[in-house]
Amino acid sequence: MTTIAEKACVSSMHKQPQSTKNDIPEHGKEISKKSVSSKTSSGESAIDSLLRKLPDLDSIFHIHEKIGEGTFSNVYLASLKCVNSNRQFAIKHLIPTSHPKRMQYELDCLNRIGGKDNIVSCDMTMRQADCVVFVMPYLKHQKFADYVLQMTVEETRLYMRNLLLALRRVHSFNIIHRDIKPSNFLYNRHTKQFLLVDFGLAQKVNENENSLPNLSAKRKREDDDLENAENPKVKRCALEPVVGNKQDLSGFAKQSQHSNVLSANTIKRPLTTNSSN
Repeated sequence: MTTIAEKACVSSMHKQPQSTKNDIPEHGKEISKKSVSSKTSSGESAIDSLLRKLPDLDSIFHIHEKIGEGTFSNVYLASLKCVNSNRQFAIKHLIPTSHPKRMQYELDCLNRIGGKDNIVSCDMTMRQADCVVFVMPYLKHQKFADYVLQMTVEETRLYMRNLLLALRRVHSFNIIHRDIKPSNFLYNRHTKQFLLVDFGLAQKVNENENSLPNLSAKRKREDDDLENAENPKVKRCALEPVVGNKQDLSGFAKQSQHSNVLSANTIKRPLTTNSSN
C-alpha cells in the first residue's frame, strides 16, 4: 500500500542528496541518544538489526528510538528523511514468530476501521522475507499514570466519550479489540487528541453465534442471588452455622470496621459517621 507521504518521499529522493544525521529534527537528535543502549544479544542495536533486515526502510525513514515493546511486536519512532516535515510515524515491527494470519487480520483492521473516530490507521507496509513492519501515524502523548490523578470530571468525561466513540466504530464492524487498556488508548492532553492502537489481538465476532441465552442464564442467576440476599429466611439460614456454634462475632465486626476505614483512606474520602451529642 503506497501513501502520498511515501510517493513524495520516493520522488524527492531522486532530486535531493541523501540525508545525513544533521537533517534529523531536533527532537530526533535528542531521542536518538537514548536508543544507543538498546542492544540485541549479539551486541547489535535493535534499530540497526531492523534496518539490516529491511534496507528499504532506511532509505525512507530516520528511526530515532524504540518507544514500545510487547510479546508480538516492537514499536519505533521515525520521521521521513527526504521531506522537510516534523511529522512523525510509529513503525511497528512484528515479531517473526507471529502467525501470518494474525498479521493479515491486524492489517485488515487498520485498513477497514482506521483513520476515523480515534482509530489508528496504517500509512504504509513493508516486508522483506520474514520482516514485516506497519507504518502508522504517531500521536505524541503522556503516560496515563502521569495525568490520571489530575483529571477533572470534565476531562474524564471527555476521555471516556472518545474511548467509547472509538469502541463504537470497532464494534460496528463486528470486531472486538480484546486489549483495551490505558497504554493502548493514547491521549494528548494539550491538543485533546486520542488514538486507539494495537489491534494485534482483535477478533471477528461470528454474527451467527448467539450468546444471548448464556447471558440470560447468567442474569437470572444474579437476580436469584440478589433475591435470596434480601430474603430474611435465607439470611437466617446463612447465619445459623455460625450462631449455632456460638462463635464470637466481635472479631469479625472489628475487622469489617477496619476494612471500611481502610477503604475510605485509600480513596482519600473522609469516612462519614453518625455521631450523637
